[in-house]
Amino acid sequence: MEKKIKTIALISIFIFIILMMPMLYLSSVNRATGDDYGYSAYTKAAWASTHSLVALGEAACKTVQDYYHSWQGTWFSVFVFSMQPEVFHDSAYVIVAFLMLFLWIGSTFYLFRQILCERIGMYKWSYRLITVCFLIICIEFIPSTKSSIFWFNGCAHYMLPFAMCQMLAAWLIKYGEGYQKKYLVGIFLFMTLLGGSNYQAALFAFIVACYTGLAVLCLQK
Repeated sequence: MEKKIKTIALISIFIFIILMMPMLYLSSVNRATGDDYGYSAYTKAAWASTHSLVALGEAACKTVQDYYHSWQGTWFSVFVFSMQPEVFHDSAYVIVAFLMLFLWIGSTFYLFRQILCERIGMYKWSYRLITVCFLIICIEFIPSTKSSIFWFNGCAHYMLPFAMCQMLAAWLIKYGEGYQKKYLVGIFLFMTLLGGSNYQAALFAFIVACYTGLAVLCLQK
């Protein structure tokens, strides 16, 4: 039975890789657009004129300050917006799809491993099969491929926080078992940053934290 599951999982992984190829191919013509330029105006000018990380950080903070007082309070998202790839090189935007798929896929595998393998004790190839099938459905049927994979601002405001929430959920589970400080530090950092990203992610993180804490308490009784 395990051999059959492994075979099916390997076939699914192969299909998943094939399905990702068109997206990765299209990334070669991906370029900044719209809000990418507005949010990165200060940082692009700072980097082009100085190539200083200090100046770049100051420009990013200036962007956050301006938008915080005039348009939106999602300070972490705005900070990330200001670091869009074309700030550093005119052809660097091609990395967006690779980066977002890596964060999306990596965080999903990490969370599913913690739940299915570490907690439930599922066979490793069964967990991989379930995770790959879940990713195929999520990625292929997401409402906006542009905003979730190709457009940096959309990715930074929605998909990056989503990946962080998945990592956060896994760390909450691991912290609830052994109360290791390293997970607490990661939880505190991500919860703080999510508080400055989109509101759905912040709310989702809060709900996950409450449910995880409740589950840990129930299991300890």
